[in-house]
Amino acid sequence: MPLIDRVWDVCRRMDGLGWRDYLLRVSDLDIRQAGTAALAEELARPLTRIQRTAPGFRDFAAEGVRGIEPGNPSHSLLFHALASPQVGSGQVAGFPTSDDIEWVENYVYGVNPPSIIELRLRAGGAPLAVAIYAVEYRPAIQTVHQNHADMCYARTGIARIGTLSSLFVPSARGYSSLGKNPSDLHAIPCRYSAYVAAQFVGDASSFGPMLFRKGGMDAEGNPVTPDSTRRFWVPLHKLFSGEECIRDRSIDLRYFTDHSNEKLRRIHLWMEKGGYPVGFSGKLLKQPPFVLPESELVDIIATQGGSLRVEPLAKPLVQEVSIDYHSLAFSVVPGGATNSASFRIPSRPSGARSAPEYVYVRQEAAEESAPARNLNQSHNVVKEVNTGDYKAQHYVDHTGDGWIRAECGDLAYDVSQYLAAYSLIAAPDLYPAVREAEVFNWWTRSVSPAIKDTLFPDFEGSLPMEPLCDARITANMTYRHVSSVAVSTPVFVSNDDSYTAVVSLPGAGADAQTRVDPVDDGRAGTLPDCASGLFAPGWDVSMDLNDDENSIYSVLHLSAYGGGSPFIEDVRLCSAESGFWPALSPDTSRLYVPQAGPTVTPVPQSRLGWDGLEAPELIAPCQARFHSLAYSDYVQQALGAGFDFQKIGATTIAEYKTWTLLMALVYQAINATDTVTKMKWSLLYFDQAAENDADLEKAQKDTGVALLDPYRFYLIYPDSAEPEKDDPSKVVATFQRSVLAFATPHRVLYLDTLNPGWQARVF
Repeated sequence: MPLIDRVWDVCRRMDGLGWRDYLLRVSDLDIRQAGTAALAEELARPLTRIQRTAPGFRDFAAEGVRGIEPGNPSHSLLFHALASPQVGSGQVAGFPTSDDIEWVENYVYGVNPPSIIELRLRAGGAPLAVAIYAVEYRPAIQTVHQNHADMCYARTGIARIGTLSSLFVPSARGYSSLGKNPSDLHAIPCRYSAYVAAQFVGDASSFGPMLFRKGGMDAEGNPVTPDSTRRFWVPLHKLFSGEECIRDRSIDLRYFTDHSNEKLRRIHLWMEKGGYPVGFSGKLLKQPPFVLPESELVDIIATQGGSLRVEPLAKPLVQEVSIDYHSLAFSVVPGGATNSASFRIPSRPSGARSAPEYVYVRQEAAEESAPARNLNQSHNVVKEVNTGDYKAQHYVDHTGDGWIRAECGDLAYDVSQYLAAYSLIAAPDLYPAVREAEVFNWWTRSVSPAIKDTLFPDFEGSLPMEPLCDARITANMTYRHVSSVAVSTPVFVSNDDSYTAVVSLPGAGADAQTRVDPVDDGRAGTLPDCASGLFAPGWDVSMDLNDDENSIYSVLHLSAYGGGSPFIEDVRLCSAESGFWPALSPDTSRLYVPQAGPTVTPVPQSRLGWDGLEAPELIAPCQARFHSLAYSDYVQQALGAGFDFQKIGATTIAEYKTWTLLMALVYQAINATDTVTKMKWSLLYFDQAAENDADLEKAQKDTGVALLDPYRFYLIYPDSAEPEKDDPSKVVATFQRSVLAFATPHRVLYLDTLNPGWQARVF
């Protein structure tokens, strides 16, 4: 069926949902036409009226003057109207499906398709390839250039696991993770499309990439290569099967994929290499459950419009593993315990991880001579783990990574290079409305210099909140194309470090600036600016070091097998270390004494308990009760009562920034301006202050400073902390010094027991 027929069907359905009347209110585009020829003419003509102040059209490209602009989705009013999550809410009776949007997208590229020669000319002599991209159409604030709503592309995509199948939200034109039940999460799929792409040197004024790196030196004295000298693959033209994609060609597009999870295999390979006792080896380690194949992780779904959707299967977050009807376990090596009672497999000096860095080992597997044993019931769980010499039950999650590649035999003689996309099956995003890149931009561009350099902990390097799109590292080199028993080639090449970069179409950076507003579009992001960098060991992805057959050197590369086994163990540890992977890890450091990190982005008192751990509390004058990090157990929580994801999942970017900023200002007021000093304080209470708070009234009266909608903080300075006598999972801290504070973005009122009376600090 011709593309215009598909578009005519879409327009007819949208007309029945009120879209014709709506579009005529904001423009003179009339999607109700007698037939396909008339519709094609209507979509091609210059429009005489576009109400760019209408909601959802404020960030429509100023250069867009037609219903369909050949080759440019963001300049096409019909595509923008159907694809933008800001358009139509409250104005229409229903919204387009993802297939509807893609048919219109294909028509953008197919209404006046280029020839191969024209694509070569468009590339200006640059190399061409058939490349796979994860793709999203986004509001202006989330795009590469932030000029207008636009398509964003990355050769790395992020799907996320969940306990339920995916939930498409038509009004958001995307997927949501939160389920009806607090403990449920919907899986988040990622869409990939094939493009003819050209390799260009980075250009911030044209296609990007996002968060353009300018070079120089980082905080650790390492040189940073500027993106202006790096090469990036940039999409030129979308590919889809049929005769309307490339002029004078009939395209037959085919996809090939592979994904896996090999965390358990990597644990046993590490033990085998270290000479430790292993019960499994050889070919067995290449089979389930040591390696989970693609069929156990995701569905690969071909869309009607020629894209591919990687959709994680609905699975429990954590599962106990058995083999031949017996528990699958491994021998815990003595000396491997951390103070959090995880078993740690050391990383290499480069930070590379050939196996999961943290392994959950607190359930001793049942044997014929002894029942299963829960180490959490011991008086000293860290000592038990460190002593080792027992077999720990294995658990799996369904994260992983892989690749997606396309072939198009019709173009083989003209475009012979095929580039795979790196596909991540990542952990859930517990703060789905908070994007790493947006927090990064706020930190680097808007935070006061007085607190910027000390806002985040300094124990993880120079960029404690680098989003994945800012990483310049190649993808998982251990994946190979096998063409015969004797011949294989790497899927990802070592000299290409631009896999995670987010780019736009060429020239988009030169477009005019439109109105850019904050957006809460209610959908999960699937590109690397919505994922975490800083692979320590990594939340969405980790890294490893392997030999490169094309070089004398070993090469660092991304990989999924370096994260926690299961991933929920990383969630526990990252959260306890102040959640320094922003936008993903809720900051739970204030639940524990001693702390693994300073509180940076505190979770309000009213939202604690999402992980089954209640808030710390005063139990007597100058005594407070906290949790012991060593006894917190997210694996058993996941297997049992589960998590209340709704408590934290609705957190907005504005709330996230507010909590972070106010915590920093309170630290500043009490002269805690470095990581070590901050870690000496424990935050016992944090939430919005009540209107009738007597302490707030006195603070304002005594200082003469009025506060608007402040938050209340109560911090203590522990002198000592000891396990509770009858319950080692709890810690009792004694203190003499405390601080009660009320904070807004410009003022902090505080009462320090070391000093008489309320004090005011203005920022």
